[in-house]
Parts: sequence; structure tokens; C-alpha cells
Amino acid sequence: MRTLRSTLLGLATIGLVVATAPFSTADERAPGAADSVRTASIGSTSEAAAPRPSTQRGAAADGRVYVYEHLNFTGTWCGMGGNERDYRSISNCPNMDNLTTSVWNNGYVAVFDDVRLHRDYAYSGPNMCIGLGDSWGNLDLGWEVFNNGEHANDKISSHIWANSCP
Repeated sequence: MRTLRSTLLGLATIGLVVATAPFSTADERAPGAADSVRTASIGSTSEAAAPRPSTQRGAAADGRVYVYEHLNFTGTWCGMGGNERDYRSISNCPNMDNLTTSVWNNGYVAVFDDVRLHRDYAYSGPNMCIGLGDSWGNLDLGWEVFNNGEHANDKISSHIWANSCP
């Protein structure tokens, strides 16, 4: 009985470790650890191919944060599954530096499922956080602002997946 109990306890511990392991090796405490480790980035200048929260209701999460050039998830866009330290040179995406007007967090439920959007490169400067499943269709309204009160429209230059939003 003691051996069976020890075996079951060991298996439960292994299951707990696997279930609670971070989705990515990068976290907000180690911003340079691993950029774009979850999935490759995708993007386009074609609005026809752009995924949008309004047409994706009920659809499965794809593990990406989407940024769009124009309001209501239109214009040039990019979907990124990992951290991005410089929106000027995103793999497989157009330059999105200081162009973002709408954002959608279509990430997976995980330890790092919120996204901290930064005004400056390399996850620095004022920031704001978008929670899992949230979408902001118009940053120009001024409701979503950086933590210093500055309006965020057309001022996002990097992002990192975070453990929680404040």
C-alpha cells in the first residue's frame, strides 16, 4: 500500500508540473530569453485575410496577439505567437512600428496569456496590458492608455507575454 501511495503521489506531482509549466520559456522577468518561441508570426497587407474578433467568436484560440494598422481590425496586420522586441522587423510581417490602432489577444489559456504592449523597443518605456480574449477596436478613443496616461494609438513598438495584467 505504501509503494502504491508513493507511486501515485509521484505521478500526480509530475502531472502538476507538466500542467502548470509556462507555455513559453520567455517571461516578463526575462525579456530577452526567447522571442517568437510559441509560433511563427503571420501578417499581411490584405484585409481579406485578416482574422478579426468579430468574425471569430466561438472559434478556438490560436495563441497569437494581433495588431492592426486601422480601427476595427482592418488594414495592415500581424499575428504574433511569441514576444516581439521590435515591431520594425517582425519575422513574416510588415513593419508595424508605431502603426497599431486595434489589438486582439487570441492567446491560449496558459501561465503567460496576457500581453504587455510597450511604447518603446525591447519591452521598455510606458506599457499597457491586454487580457486573454480581449480586443480593442480603436486605441484612438483614449480608453486604453499606457500606464503613464499617454494615449497608445500608433505608439506601440514591442510586446511581451505576461503572467497577469495589473
